[in-house]
Amino acid sequence: MQIENFKILLEGNHHENINIDALFEEFKFLFTSAHKDFKFDLGDTWLDGDYLNLGMEAKLSNDRYLRLTYDNNGSPCIDAYKGNEIEMTAKINKTYGDFFPSYNKQVGHIVLDFLNNHYGTYHEGWYKE
Repeated sequence: MQIENFKILLEGNHHENINIDALFEEFKFLFTSAHKDFKFDLGDTWLDGDYLNLGMEAKLSNDRYLRLTYDNNGSPCIDAYKGNEIEMTAKINKTYGDFFPSYNKQVGHIVLDFLNNHYGTYHEGWYKE
């Protein structure tokens, strides 16, 4: 699968070129690569010109889920929630070289850390308090 919309999102420019439906499919693809069944929700995600509001969710249960959103600096990240509380925020690092394998691995490890309730097991330094 091509993850072009995800790449545009992480490059931080030209959000007006993002296809929300395609981005949601890419989001689901990356999260299912960790081989766990999630229920996906587009959440509060919309595009207005080049302004993109993110709120895509991968729900594990009623009280545990991951959300693709932005951090306080405006960079894309994945928030891990338990109920209404954020357990951890994982920044999504820009890659150099082959884009797809790197993001497939990054997201897969973030998901595994979430599933195992042990943040930092796979990617120390990717998490912010």
